[in-house]
Amino acid sequence: MKLAILLVTAIALGGCASQSAPVSHDHTAHRAASSTSAHEQQMNTMRDMHQKMTAAKTPEARQALMAEHMKVMRDGMSMMGQMKGGHGKGGMSMDSQMMGERMDMMEIMMQMMMDREAARTPVK
Repeated sequence: MKLAILLVTAIALGGCASQSAPVSHDHTAHRAASSTSAHEQQMNTMRDMHQKMTAAKTPEARQALMAEHMKVMRDGMSMMGQMKGGHGKGGMSMDSQMMGERMDMMEIMMQMMMDREAARTPVK
């Protein structure tokens, strides 16, 4: 569990370190507009999955949700990787809005990791 939290934190800080020179305003606005709806959709999907996990009352019910839970987490990690960017790799640097969105996504993913850990341990 601690390793997973450290991994997510390292990914976030890696995104901060790869931040380069500012991107032109027009280009940033276009990127933000195209990614916002996908970002919001992914955030809503992750929140819904968290609700399903917390609503599951038995270990069997939580275990039944694990395949879907893992898919949602993989999709979130993929989106965070796309948000990372970086001029050296043909991408764009993150603006403050994009960084905030990435941090929000990381927070939800950390909560989902805690949900996953709770699914492994028996309810007392």
